[in-house]
Amino acid sequence: MNNKTYFIFILSFLSFWASANDGLNNVQKLMLGQLDFIHNIYEARYAPADWKKEHFGWDLNQIMSQSKDAITTNSEIKVKDYYNIVSKFFYSTRDYHVGFAFDLTEKAKLPLIIRSAENKYFIAYINRKKLSTESFPFNPGDEVITFGGRPVSEVTKELQRYFTQNVASTDKAFAELTLTSRSAKSAMPVPRGPITLEIKQKNSTTIKSFQLMWDYTPEKLDYSRIENKSMFNNFHELTDGKKLLQLIDSKKYESILAKNLKRADAENLFNIGGKKSYVPDLGAKIWESDKDNKFHAYIYRHDSGKIIGYIRIPHYSGSEERFKAFKKIIKKYDAVTDGLIIDQINNPGGSLFYIYALISVLTDKTIVTPKEQETIVPSNVKSAYTYLPLLSDIRNDEEVHKFFGEKNWNGYPLNMLTIYFLKGYFRHIIKQWELGNRLATPFYMWGTDHVNPDKEVNYTKPIVVLTNELDFSGGDFFPAILQDNKRATILGTRTAGAGGYVQQIRYPNMLGLSYFSYTGSIAKRVNNEPIENLGVTPDVEYSHTAKDYQENFVDYKEKINKTIKSLLQ
Repeated sequence: MNNKTYFIFILSFLSFWASANDGLNNVQKLMLGQLDFIHNIYEARYAPADWKKEHFGWDLNQIMSQSKDAITTNSEIKVKDYYNIVSKFFYSTRDYHVGFAFDLTEKAKLPLIIRSAENKYFIAYINRKKLSTESFPFNPGDEVITFGGRPVSEVTKELQRYFTQNVASTDKAFAELTLTSRSAKSAMPVPRGPITLEIKQKNSTTIKSFQLMWDYTPEKLDYSRIENKSMFNNFHELTDGKKLLQLIDSKKYESILAKNLKRADAENLFNIGGKKSYVPDLGAKIWESDKDNKFHAYIYRHDSGKIIGYIRIPHYSGSEERFKAFKKIIKKYDAVTDGLIIDQINNPGGSLFYIYALISVLTDKTIVTPKEQETIVPSNVKSAYTYLPLLSDIRNDEEVHKFFGEKNWNGYPLNMLTIYFLKGYFRHIIKQWELGNRLATPFYMWGTDHVNPDKEVNYTKPIVVLTNELDFSGGDFFPAILQDNKRATILGTRTAGAGGYVQQIRYPNMLGLSYFSYTGSIAKRVNNEPIENLGVTPDVEYSHTAKDYQENFVDYKEKINKTIKSLLQ
């Protein structure tokens, strides 16, 4: 194309764009500009697009066109209307890695958590620092009949509209957590003032009415003054071993949406990513980790006389220090226990290499890892061309450690094998670019096709991993890998199915979109099925009973102990 032709093309495009947007006000143009930006990111980088179309009939262009129509046909559109439009776009992906937040301050909370079982709703937790027994004469296990004058199930179903409609059990759990915690940053309506609950106390048939007050924070940002737009984006280059580790770590196996639901109260055993969970003490304790330990762990005597270890993995946001603490506990368990319970319920995910490090001490055999398909974009290819010659100059482990400035990554060893893995991965990226593939063929993330057993600690006895509907991303990968390698028995409900890595986009803008995220890969298990949307189906399925919420999860305890006993026999 010569310069004259190119100039005519640009003029034609600008004329078309101007005519297409003729008659729109500045706010509408600003909204359309942001949607175009989001559209471009998803078109280039959203890895599960084809899977979503096959599985749900999702079509990026169709959904985006509908979103734009909702803007162009409403000349009186307000910023809050736009928030509803853009949130519906993100939710349409049915993807728990797709998150977003708006720069808004309005929120409201009640100091308790309500969860359901067997079509009933129970108080699961009360923050007694904010709601004493004297001011609120109810307890966990008491049944909540109505919430604000309406059946709790009705309110919960209504709240599900403000989340991704994906896995029914996970969607419901999300909604239950937001019954008592609302935030405008998620495009949700925020209540204020008094609210009345009807509650039936445990072992009673009397229903009592009780009024609480929402702890309300008003909105401080006024977007009505918006008149023009300002949209920029900034990028950075990676040039050395430390930056390569940053690049590796930037691909998070963690649900931002799940992390946003985490509450600050450390005593809340229903917390997402909390150090302790609501799994009850499973037996008479013989040993317990110190309160300052990174992990809540203990050894107990099973009714059968067997010695069982328990350890809680709250998340997979790891470090070398956390791995060492885990390894020390597992070394002790290897010496004295007959079996192991790993509690990873309510787990938002984290680092893939930290997951690999943890798994390395749970086996004496090589563990096969999932393959993943990534979107191929120029920045990835540039990184591949940058690092391949640098990695090719490394000849031994000492040079590896010098290059990275580390001997391990979140506990995962860095050595010449790591270099071979990375070189294979970067060659794969370049090959896919040369083939013109938007979505790469399946390959192991960072080339790591297996995890070797740790050279010092290898737990070989039976393992039960506890899962639930609020396990995301890394919380999907950990049980999937152990299940696929027949290394553990999975007990509980199926995981959420956030099956890939997540990346976040932040850029200055006038509409208050703080960030949004997308899934950059789609993982395939050993049987070639994706983790995305499907999650991990337990080997032993268990859903909580009403008795669990009313009697400290006694049925859950019985099921766990029965399962580990069967494995030991």
